[in-house]
Amino acid sequence: MEVREPILVHNKSKLTADEYLQFEKESLHKHEYFKGEIFAMAGAGARHNVIFSNLFGELAYRLIRQTIQTLWKRLAHPYP
Repeated sequence: MEVREPILVHNKSKLTADEYLQFEKESLHKHEYFKGEIFAMAGAGARHNVIFSNLFGELAYRLIRQTIQTLWKRLAHPYP
């Protein structure tokens, strides 16, 4: 397997946005671009996706529930 690091490919310590986009098109792995530097992104596995989905679902449920309770209290007692 050939490793194609952006700095080695372009002989630079920092890349322009256009160089990054070109590199990303040809890359098998995804990277993040920040102020000229490129960082490899970790891939998310099935376990990560399940944990994230459960956490996001729970947070959304609690936020909606809290919002509904707050609105109900305001309707029941409209004056402070």
